[in-house]
Amino acid sequence: MEENQLKQLEECKSYVLSTSKWLKFFGIFTIIEIVCLVILSISFMLGGSALASTLSGDLPEIRGVTAVTGVIYLIIAGIMVFPTIYIFRAANAGYAAVESNDNAQMVEFLKNIKSYWKFIGIYMIVLFAMLIFILTIALIAAIATIA
Repeated sequence: MEENQLKQLEECKSYVLSTSKWLKFFGIFTIIEIVCLVILSISFMLGGSALASTLSGDLPEIRGVTAVTGVIYLIIAGIMVFPTIYIFRAANAGYAAVESNDNAQMVEFLKNIKSYWKFIGIYMIVLFAMLIFILTIALIAAIATIA
């Protein structure tokens, strides 16, 4: 009986270690995503202004659309910082739990994994609600232009 429990424990440790490696990998990609979003945001805000001034008639609508798009990308980048923190905390706690056989670190690993998925779940619900709202507004606008 004891040998079977030890085998299960070693198997769990290998899963935690593997998961921690993937979390670290995913965390690095998330940081790259955040940096790209910030660069994209800045380029939208500055590029839109430059584009509007080079076009004939100096269209202020282009400035407004690109500025709003840039701000939205900046907000998304800011929001993505939080799950990235959870990812790195979980990865570090997972490594520590396996290396030191520390139950407190294992609890920290699982707590941060739970927090990450909870955040992503709420984020998806909000995005889906916004999608439904935008599609409803677009549908109403389309019907209004036809009539």
